[in-house]
Amino acid sequence: NFSAAELGTKNRVGAVNMRGNRINVRFQNVVFTLHRLLGLPTFDKIRKVATPRGPAEMSGKIPTLDVTYLDDKVRIGRGGDGSVFILVREESPTPVLSDTEAAALAPTTAKSYNAAQDLLPSGQRQDGTK
Repeated sequence: NFSAAELGTKNRVGAVNMRGNRINVRFQNVVFTLHRLLGLPTFDKIRKVATPRGPAEMSGKIPTLDVTYLDDKVRIGRGGDGSVFILVREESPTPVLSDTEAAALAPTTAKSYNAAQDLLPSGQRQDGTK
């Protein structure tokens, strides 16, 4: 989920949006997937869908992305924490995920993730309780 940031707003590192090239990003879900365990494929069965509830979300600070360069083939952006993203458009773009794969990543519950308790993909604690 994203929206245009207002002029004059500051990101987490204090840079002011003077050019109107900033977007606010709201992460609804984060998906953690373990593709291999001890060298063996997991067939994407070990997966956890989490709702972000970290320090940034709790403090009300909204993640941002400043688009610093844009043309038909390249987009360069800087995250609100100072990270740099360089994206290059391919000649023949193909979807990263099929519609079926994307639907499989959709959360199945509204439960938020607590790493101290929800260590297993099933949502059970290590002692087997829910």
